[in-house]
Amino acid sequence: MDTTTDSGRMLRSTDDYGAFYKRHADRYAFNQIARVQRIWASSSHSQLKGNHSLINALVRLAPGPKGLDAGCGAGAVDVADLVGRDMDVVGIDAVKDNVEAALRLHPFLQGRVRVGDLSRRMAFRTATFDFVMCNAVIQHLSEDHVYATTLPELCRITKPGGVLQMVFKCGSGTVTIHDPDYNDVRSFRLFDERRVVGALRAHGMELVPATDRKSLGGLMYYVNNNGLKHCAFWTRKVA
Repeated sequence: MDTTTDSGRMLRSTDDYGAFYKRHADRYAFNQIARVQRIWASSSHSQLKGNHSLINALVRLAPGPKGLDAGCGAGAVDVADLVGRDMDVVGIDAVKDNVEAALRLHPFLQGRVRVGDLSRRMAFRTATFDFVMCNAVIQHLSEDHVYATTLPELCRITKPGGVLQMVFKCGSGTVTIHDPDYNDVRSFRLFDERRVVGALRAHGMELVPATDRKSLGGLMYYVNNNGLKHCAFWTRKVA
């Protein structure tokens, strides 16, 4: 994979993200529950403190309880959280080990989480979900797949009036780091947030703005404990 300089050292990641999760699925799931890398070092909004801030706001924005976590990750912790709030949420992830870790950790998610590849057309009917989350997922996909398939599919399965949450590492090119939480080298593709918003707008989605200076909305940014800048936003399907 691509290389970059980290603290003056040249790092190289030779594994794809599936191999990373195969090695670390259970540890990753535990860390998600412990909020490792889910509470952020800094953010652009005073109310944007961690992943929970986005999830809580998304629940308020959504027109109904039916949701999808597109790329639910090892443990599917957000699916488990929302199901625990009596919401009708399912999750898919491309990595079988992540789904298996979710079912070991949360047996009640049986039938709610399964393997699904976001680089291909999804097996959901058009306008199925009141809300869709795609958190820290597109950074693992090729740019061609994201713009040709992933984003159009996320829009297709969102109901009119529904909300799509996007979170991703932003910038250009790729970045490779040593992640001390897993003692492993990881590579991520970076995306231009304005291009992503433009692509979603072409499929009938509009950026959800902040309603006042203290509320969340528009393009939001945070830096995680690995020093990587992320963009987060919501779009609502208007057509």
